[in-house]
Amino acid sequence: MMIDIEGMDAGYGDYKILHDINLHLEGPGLTCIIGPNGVGKSTLVKCMNRLLVPTSGSVRINGRDVSVMSRKEIAEIISYLEEFFAEVVTLHGVLMQVYGRGVLITAESGMGKSEIAL
Repeated sequence: MMIDIEGMDAGYGDYKILHDINLHLEGPGLTCIIGPNGVGKSTLVKCMNRLLVPTSGSVRINGRDVSVMSRKEIAEIISYLEEFFAEVVTLHGVLMQVYGRGVLITAESGMGKSEIAL
């Protein structure tokens, strides 16, 4: 598995969170993105799995631009658990149910609609 991000900018409306991000991840395994609140960890992952469209730059998984990949194709490669779901279900329980299946969950709550690729 390989993820390449080149010159990516992303944010929400006029509020830019990420500027000129370049990242290369390769190989099997578990990758964790850690850092203080508000630095763009979730924004980065949302761009990787196409839940958020970058304002510039590119995101590629195994050489394919995510903008041309289906959510199912992305979900088979990248797992993401939205923060508000973590409060409702345990990560262990979710992974036990969907491990290796490439599942996309769409949920609506008081915070709006969210799509999560597992």
